[in-house]
Amino acid sequence: MSIFWIHASDPDRFHQSFYQIAESCQIPGYDDPKANILSLVRALLERNDQRPWLMIIDNADDYEMFFDSSEFRRNQPEGTNEPTLKPNLGRYIPECSHGSILITTRNKQAGVKLTKNRRVIEVVEMDQAESSQLIYKRLENDKLDPGQVSLLTTRLENLPLALVQATAFIQENSLTLANYLELLNESDNTLVELLSQPFEELGRDSTIPNAVTNTWMISFKQIRQRYPLASDFLSLLCYFNRQEIPKLFILHYERERQRHNQEDLQHNEIAKGLFEVERALGILKAFSFIKENRVSETFNMHRLIQLVVQKWLTTRGEIQNLGR
Repeated sequence: MSIFWIHASDPDRFHQSFYQIAESCQIPGYDDPKANILSLVRALLERNDQRPWLMIIDNADDYEMFFDSSEFRRNQPEGTNEPTLKPNLGRYIPECSHGSILITTRNKQAGVKLTKNRRVIEVVEMDQAESSQLIYKRLENDKLDPGQVSLLTTRLENLPLALVQATAFIQENSLTLANYLELLNESDNTLVELLSQPFEELGRDSTIPNAVTNTWMISFKQIRQRYPLASDFLSLLCYFNRQEIPKLFILHYERERQRHNQEDLQHNEIAKGLFEVERALGILKAFSFIKENRVSETFNMHRLIQLVVQKWLTTRGEIQNLGR
């Protein structure tokens, strides 16, 4: 079986991955500057005489990169005819009975769309036991204080990337678990700084930021560019108590903001506003930045996400704009 790895974090890397397939398979015409490499690779993989293959499309977080062309037309440099920058890249993903595709994404909406509304497999949060096992394995020390290990996993809320980053920082700086816990307890600012430290990890894409804060900020920026209302809600919610935020409050907030912008709203405009609110909240849920309790109609936000969003807003000097 052939296995192909596609980097899908941006259009250029997507195209480069397809070019590497074309080159390694020596597809006729792959070296022609005018050739559409994406089409050539899809046609090859869909041929009935091909042996079974598996394609892994990694970091497919940007919904509009695969399904909407408008944003890319606006951002595409003038005068370029490079096929890598063509929008709607989802059409180049091959479909055939002898091929299988595994897609990884932080955006559930993108995952559902890319799998054509089939059931997606959600990677659930680790529990306390799994988090502790990860700490023991990363630090290669069976004699760690179980209480300190439990405290560390609790403080980092069983988040795998944060735990891996913590163990890397401990090893690189020759710290003990007790030393690291002291740093975590110093202040929220120190916690965010620790989550901002880069680290090396075998098997991770070297071009993708590995610090926890940078990983989230990539998604923040994407949401801000694509979905301004979702970005506004995220900025607002990060300054509330992170648990049981009433959905009714968000609906009321948006209605009042619309009335402030346009006093004489018609019924259909209000309905459109409600639709946009649900869509914006759906984006935040898709990226797991908030979680909904459907029974109580409330939202919860991960504490670490809340702190990182606050830092992001502070860095951008946008806190004063939240009430507008």
